[in-house]
Amino acid sequence: MAYRVKIENYPLQNKAEKIDEAAEKGNRKIRNVLSKEQYNKFKNSVPKLKKPYNKKQSHSQIVRHAMTKGSIDKKDPDMYVMGGPAGAGKGYLKKKLIKEKYVNVDPDEYKETIATHYKPPLPKYPLSHAAHYHNESKVISKKVVNRAIKEKRNIVYDKTMKTLKDTKKVISKAKRAGYDIHMISTQKQPVSVAEGSVHRFLEIESAKGRYVPADVAGANANKINRNTWKARKSKIIDQYRIYDSTNHKYVRKVEESKGFDLNKNFRDPK
Repeated sequence: MAYRVKIENYPLQNKAEKIDEAAEKGNRKIRNVLSKEQYNKFKNSVPKLKKPYNKKQSHSQIVRHAMTKGSIDKKDPDMYVMGGPAGAGKGYLKKKLIKEKYVNVDPDEYKETIATHYKPPLPKYPLSHAAHYHNESKVISKKVVNRAIKEKRNIVYDKTMKTLKDTKKVISKAKRAGYDIHMISTQKQPVSVAEGSVHRFLEIESAKGRYVPADVAGANANKINRNTWKARKSKIIDQYRIYDSTNHKYVRKVEESKGFDLNKNFRDPK
C-alpha cells in the first residue's frame, strides 16, 4: 500500500530532441563563458598527474576514513539507497532525512580526492574532467561499501542507479547481511537535468566545476528515472520514498511506502 500524489506521469521522460536542444543551448553558454584558450583546454586536454602516487595506499586511507563516519549496528544496520539523476537533490535530501551516523558511499566524493593528485586543465574548474576519474572512483566505492557491510556499519549508498543490475547486487549483499533497506530517490525532468549539468559546472562553487556533458546527463536521466521508479517495487527494498525535484525551488513528495518513517516532519520548500 503506497501514498501517492499522481500529479504527473511517472517515471519522468523527455524525447531525445528536447534533450538535444537543451544540451546545445548549454554548450553555447559554455563557449560564451569560457575564453577561447579555456575552451580549447576544456575540449582537448586531460588532467596530468602531478607525481606518481600509490593508489592502493591512497584507497586504503579513504576506506579507513570513511569507516570513522558510520556507527556500528550489529543487530539492525540500515542502508539508505539514494537514487536519481545528477543534480536532482540527493545530497539535500540525505542531509534533511538521515540523522544517524553513516558511511557515505559516494563516487563523486572520491573523485574530488582523486583529482587532488592531478593538475586540472582549468584550475577554476578542478572537476571539469571528472570522467577521467570515473573508473578509480568505482573501485573505491566497491571497497568502501564491502568493508562497511562486513563491519555492520550504517550506510548511505549514493548512486544514480543508471545500472539497476549493479545496484541490486550491492543491495542484495547488504540484505543478506541483515540490513534494512530504505530507498530515497528523486525524479527530475531530463531536460532540466541537461540544463542543470551546465549550471553546476559553471556556477555552483561547491560542485568544483564537475562537468557531465548535457546530452549525456539528460539521456541518462531518462534511464535513471525509469530504474528508480521500477526499483521501488523490488522485494529487496523495505521502505521507499520518491520525490520530484524538477522545480529547483523545492522538492515534492510523489510516493512512499506504507510506514516510511524517516523524518516525518520534513516539509519542503527549501
